[in-house]
Amino acid sequence: MDDETALHHLEELAGGLDIELRYEAAAGRAGLCVLRGRKTAVIDESLCLAERAEALAMILADEPIEDVYLPPAVRERIVACRERKKAEANPPTAE
Repeated sequence: MDDETALHHLEELAGGLDIELRYEAAAGRAGLCVLRGRKTAVIDESLCLAERAEALAMILADEPIEDVYLPPAVRERIVACRERKKAEANPPTAE
């Protein structure tokens, strides 16, 4: 699946999860916050499509998506981000 199509599906998912999506100047960053009581994802507007899709998938990796239909490639992208986040949070210990 190309990045434009993946981003479209990810944006629809964000909307379905009641997450407002904003593309703004954000110093190359992306993140989720609560503004005026509403979850808001802010993604740097200067990122290319592939980077926007990856950033949004990382944000959505923390959301409950098990009961939501997604194209397999989109679900796999989110699951991969979820696994990467877990690995970063729990680095292997040296013995």
